[in-house]
Amino acid sequence: MTEMTVNNDPIRAAHTSVPSSPKGYFWMPRHRPPRYLVDPVAFVIALIGGPLLITAATFWMLFIPVGALIMGGPVYLVIGTPLLLIYLRNNAGDTKGVMQLSLFAVLGLCVGGGIISLILAGSSAIGLIAGLSVFAAIFAPLWAGGFGWIYFKLRKDMYAQPLPTHF
Repeated sequence: MTEMTVNNDPIRAAHTSVPSSPKGYFWMPRHRPPRYLVDPVAFVIALIGGPLLITAATFWMLFIPVGALIMGGPVYLVIGTPLLLIYLRNNAGDTKGVMQLSLFAVLGLCVGGGIISLILAGSSAIGLIAGLSVFAAIFAPLWAGGFGWIYFKLRKDMYAQPLPTHF
């Protein structure tokens, strides 16, 4: 029988357990997307400098950015650092992608915080969570944009190249 006959026969195709591509076998390696090294010096400078740059540029607005830096800075460092490392390790990256990542992280934190506050405190804390979420949705992409701008300006060319994949 030819392969065309086997593929057109629904009964035989349903009982065939051999996949058509070699990716299905456990001893055959799967194609891996390119991975990248993270420039540690540029990462640390951008991680700290991004929020500070945005705060320095916007502090004249009733000192709200200073309060956002004090309240959101620890969350940015604890949640943002591993997310940024994972993102930069798996993507060539650009500032827009980093800003989108920050919006998704803020969305997850706000939904999670809202659910936890409903469970623990009832509806009394929802107003606080909603207020903080508005500020987080404003400052997280700004800080991520500052991070991305600094990181991609300081990153050495060696770190922008994908690592060779070995099978």
